[in-house]
Amino acid sequence: MFARVCQKPRRSASRSPANAPTEPRPSETIKTLKSDLVFLDVQMPEMDGFDVIDAVGPDRMPRTIFATAYEEYAIRAFDAQAMDYLLKPFDEERFRKPLDRARKDLQRGSDAKPDESIRR
Repeated sequence: MFARVCQKPRRSASRSPANAPTEPRPSETIKTLKSDLVFLDVQMPEMDGFDVIDAVGPDRMPRTIFATAYEEYAIRAFDAQAMDYLLKPFDEERFRKPLDRARKDLQRGSDAKPDESIRR
């Protein structure tokens, strides 16, 4: 299941910002949906991808793939147990590789994080 959770609310002419609907924080959506896989960016509205991981809790995060334009955060992402790090712009083939790996991991029923799988 894919959900768009990090979208800024749109303002309309008939609503003031004070009563505009608000989107749930990405960390709350991840906890509520109990997602198997999430894509995070390094820079997002209100929270960055690392803030999301901290808010959910590293041990409670689903499989995570970073998709970002910032190559300098790759080591930090893997330290946070990311499955992969997609550097924008990326093509469909590059996108499919970690997605296929995550699907296979889910089909095996593995709850292990990437680095835990390596140690087995």
